[in-house]
Amino acid sequence: STPTLVLQPEILPDGTLGMPYSVTLTATGGTGPYRFVAQSPLPSGLVLNAYGVLRGTPAEDGTFRFRVQIIDANGYTTDCESAITIAKSED
Repeated sequence: STPTLVLQPEILPDGTLGMPYSVTLTATGGTGPYRFVAQSPLPSGLVLNAYGVLRGTPAEDGTFRFRVQIIDANGYTTDCESAITIAKSED
């Protein structure tokens, strides 16, 4: 049967506008290693690499929803929704 791949964490840690951000996404439910592909636009200033590292310096604040495709070692794929909140800096 086709495995259901699950993105972890589903809700990402909050970021701060203009401050460096980095979080590593992981997956469960299939066979590693996993690859990650952004399926919709990410918040301005952030990029997602194939290893699941979402990093950069957020250039806009707000709450953003986006989709990430997980591809496991056997070629199974699942699209997952994720969300991140970028807060204004408190200075």
